[in-house]
Amino acid sequence: MNYKVIERNEIKLVGMMERIVMPNNTIGKLWEDFNKRTVEIKNVVGMACYGVADNMATEAYAFDETVAVEVSSFEDIPEGMVTKIIAPKKYLVFTFKGLIVGKNGEMNLSKAYEDIYGNILPKLDFEIDNEFNFELYDERFSHDSEDSEFDIYVPVK
Repeated sequence: MNYKVIERNEIKLVGMMERIVMPNNTIGKLWEDFNKRTVEIKNVVGMACYGVADNMATEAYAFDETVAVEVSSFEDIPEGMVTKIIAPKKYLVFTFKGLIVGKNGEMNLSKAYEDIYGNILPKLDFEIDNEFNFELYDERFSHDSEDSEFDIYVPVK
């Protein structure tokens, strides 16, 4: 999997957050609930959506997942939604291509993360900031297309 190095300015997000404890993966339901409510969010910048994983637990495969859109300001936050600020950072950006879950139930996205964190990153000369990572879903993404693409952002120090 190829990568590029980019720097991003501060990102302001508004969305919905849930604690995910595997193997009970409720991220799909979180996205479904969020997608029904995106029209309520004011000051949206662009059309992209973000999936941010942070507060990873060391004792179990658990993390906070925030699904969100970028906004220009935090005015008029819809009830039940959260705000999140991602500070300016440098990232390794990997492009995921294909279906998140394959037609035969293969966990393609999980395999991509295993490859990134287990094989690729240990070979690179970067200090990984394990505080969080995020996925950026833009116009290239289509949930049910094998030609779908989106980017996985891994922060580095």
